[in-house]
Parts: sequence; structure tokens; C-alpha cells
Amino acid sequence: MKTIDEFKKAVDEAAIAMQQLEFAETLLKNELARVQKRYASLLDGLKKTASNKTKAAERFAKKYPAKVFGSDSKEAKRGETGMAFYKLRKTPDVLKPMTSWTWGKVLERIQSMPNLAGLLRHEPTLDKERIKNDMKKTNKREWQNIGVRLVDDQKFVIEPKPKMRKEGAA
Repeated sequence: MKTIDEFKKAVDEAAIAMQQLEFAETLLKNELARVQKRYASLLDGLKKTASNKTKAAERFAKKYPAKVFGSDSKEAKRGETGMAFYKLRKTPDVLKPMTSWTWGKVLERIQSMPNLAGLLRHEPTLDKERIKNDMKKTNKREWQNIGVRLVDDQKFVIEPKPKMRKEGAA
């Protein structure tokens, strides 16, 4: 660009392109909304079916783990069908108060036991990470008198095989 006229022309062309872009984006947004509306009930139905079937399979897997994962509990909790892989995905342990206990009640109990003072933070709040680690090293029944339990939380998941994804998309 060497002249003011070339400059002004470039600015005008940029402005035109910006207006066209805004118009095209509006058209696209409207078209996407129409498509989304058209497929909403189908997508909702498929999500609901997948969720219900996964929950039913998870209930079965919890009730009959030997049938689903094999009798050796030391092995990884996974398997497959003709259409999918399934597994129990390990999530971090969660420290929860026992039934009918509250965190406040647990705190009061620990505060009343000087030998457990190391489990308290300065606020005072419980050092749940330390409790979890200590519980893993000792008999978990010993911890019932302060009202906590360690919950091993696992989530059942189903993953379509790559080949099935391609065939399903076709």
C-alpha cells in the first residue's frame, strides 16, 4: 500500500469482509439451532438409553463381579463384549462420615482424644488425607469409634471399540 486511496480501499474491503463474516456467522448459528432442534429428541433418547443401560450393567456387575470380571479379584476389573470394552475405573478414595455421623461429630470425637491431635488442622478441621493414609495402614474397624469409614469409589464405564465407532458413524 503506497497511497491514501489504497489505504481507504483496504479499510473498506476489510469492513465489507467483516460484515459478510458477521452475516455468515448469523446464518450458521441459525442453521445450527434448527439442526439441533431437529435432533434434540433423538439425542436425548439415545443419552437416556445409554445411561439406563450403563446403570443396569453397573448394578449387574456389582451384584455378580465374578461373572462379569472373572473369579480372580486380583486381576484388573475389565472385559469386553462384541461391541464394547467395559471396566471399573478407579477413582480416588473418598473419606466420608459413617451413617448417622456428621463431620462436626467426628471433629468433636477426635478433639476429645489427645492421641489423635495430629489429625487436626489449626482451624480446627480434619486432615482427611492423613486419616485416609493412616486408615490404609491400620485396621479400619479401629476408626469406627471416631465415626469415619473409607469408601472405595469406582465408576462403571462402557467404551465403544474403535471399529464400532467407525461402522456406527457410516
